[in-house]
Amino acid sequence: MLPILWPLRRFETWAPSAETYAKTYACWYYRYPHNIGGRIQCYLKGGKKCYALMGENRYHSIFGGYKGCVAVNASDIAIALVALNAKIKVAGSTGNRIIHAEEFFSSLRNILKPDEVVTEIQIPQPSSTAKQVYLKFRLREAIDFPIVSIASVIDMDGEVCKDARIVLGAIAPTPIRAEKAEQMIKGKVIDVAVAEKAADAAVEGAVPLGMNAYKVEIAKALVKRVLLS
Repeated sequence: MLPILWPLRRFETWAPSAETYAKTYACWYYRYPHNIGGRIQCYLKGGKKCYALMGENRYHSIFGGYKGCVAVNASDIAIALVALNAKIKVAGSTGNRIIHAEEFFSSLRNILKPDEVVTEIQIPQPSSTAKQVYLKFRLREAIDFPIVSIASVIDMDGEVCKDARIVLGAIAPTPIRAEKAEQMIKGKVIDVAVAEKAADAAVEGAVPLGMNAYKVEIAKALVKRVLLS
């Protein structure tokens, strides 16, 4: 098994669904039990507003919303697949198609059509000089939803970074490629100064909500940690 997927080894024993890959709608307004105080008719349930925008939003997106919703994609496996440049094969009534993981997770849930199912995940063999890291900041055990997560595949030529894919999770409706951070480290020896600049670049453009600015600092810390590990 690829090192970056070690935290996901539990998936070997059963067939995960598309919901497992996406694990979307990590939002208590969306998941609020119907038998406690009645149904909350948020935007995703056909309502007219996202209650998290002005409500409890400490775990929500710091990179805006998707069509009015600021819930995050909290999937562990999604960011790993994007970092590994994986492709996802799906089958439907009109035949098969292959989708890059980055495109597959490009909406709040995924881009599967109603009649499609995932049949195969294709992961290219990383370079023998690539360093793979997965980290998750969470409140409880490993099974808990991440507050912020990161997956990276960094290919090294000696001490110099040759190529990099850095993906952040649980901070936006979709997995976020930290492309500016990737460009920041390519062709360079990754020291503390470079790692700090890359961490700043990774969260450039963040627009925290009223209660979740702390996620920016966690994301920066995780980027620095994977780069210096």
